[in-house]
Amino acid sequence: MLAYAVNVVGARFLGPAGYSVLGALLAVLLIGSVVGQAVQAVVARRIALGGDVGDLEHLGTRTVVIVAVVAIALTPVLAWVLHLPLLPLLLVALTTAPLTLIGIGQGVTQGERRFGVLAGQYAVAALLRAGATLAVLVAHGDVTSVMLAGLVGGLLGAVVVARMAGVPLLGFGAVDRPLAVETARAAHALVAMFVFTSIDVLLARALLEPGEAGRYAAGTIITKVAFWLPQAVTVAVFPSLAASGGRGLRAALALVAGLGGAVVVGAWVAGGWAVPLLLGGSYDVVAQSAAVFALAGTMQSIAYLVLYDRLAADDPRAALLVWGGVALLGVLVATVGRSAGTPVAVSWCVVVSAAALAVAGGWLRSRTRATQPAA
Repeated sequence: MLAYAVNVVGARFLGPAGYSVLGALLAVLLIGSVVGQAVQAVVARRIALGGDVGDLEHLGTRTVVIVAVVAIALTPVLAWVLHLPLLPLLLVALTTAPLTLIGIGQGVTQGERRFGVLAGQYAVAALLRAGATLAVLVAHGDVTSVMLAGLVGGLLGAVVVARMAGVPLLGFGAVDRPLAVETARAAHALVAMFVFTSIDVLLARALLEPGEAGRYAAGTIITKVAFWLPQAVTVAVFPSLAASGGRGLRAALALVAGLGGAVVVGAWVAGGWAVPLLLGGSYDVVAQSAAVFALAGTMQSIAYLVLYDRLAADDPRAALLVWGGVALLGVLVATVGRSAGTPVAVSWCVVVSAAALAVAGGWLRSRTRATQPAA
């Protein structure tokens, strides 16, 4: 909830045009965090299948170095393309390092199915990073200070998460090739997925008028609530998907859809008064269409669970599947969304592309099962 508070406070304090900058920086950070998510998925999968924790600790150091170097190298390009200030983007690039380290500790506890400890790790990491970000945002209101606070909080979070998992913060040693390949494959798929769930904000900034782009960025707060609320289901079911060959996916999909549906109904009922109360009167379009933003997040959450089913099976086609969804979203926003020029039109583009991705993932799963030899 602290992460959502950063968005809510930023939207209210900075206004639509100012929040467009902060929203874009947060979207870039979200994309940059996916390598940590990939490390967590690979570690959790290996441990669920009986792997040794000690063999996985060395993954962190090498991955952190690679991620940090790539992120820093891309900073000038992103600053130019997205019209964003360089220094805050550099701080975002550096923040990817502790987020990757956090993935190791969380992956260990997830794979061991110590979900109580895992919940504590999520809470501590959010409190230290998002809490520091929120405090600085309220005190200073400038994006450079906000991003610096996120970096410091992330570093502290990485230390605490490692101690809670009972593993070293950094491991020094060789990483075997199969583990490196699996990590790269998972990272590729999750990069594609997080591009899919974040690029809409960047596309809106590039294609819409600045005020409309800021309103869309504010509307995605609702989208992210609907997207992240059911993620506990994905986290809990993932080790079982890996260890049991995918059994339990249907029940998990039903639960995710049910939680998302509740958010959609809640947004439809309360959006008209809750959005102006939280964000201010400049976001009337978001208030009128809150249910559409919630539906977009729900469809993204379903697609995300389908992707994790493919990661549990170590399916090499997972990334290609998601990049197809990214391409579809880009085409829809560049045509339908740009033509309409409204935040709601862009949100409907997200709904359609996420639904297509989920259906395609289900088809890929059924094709895989059909080609497997009978036991």
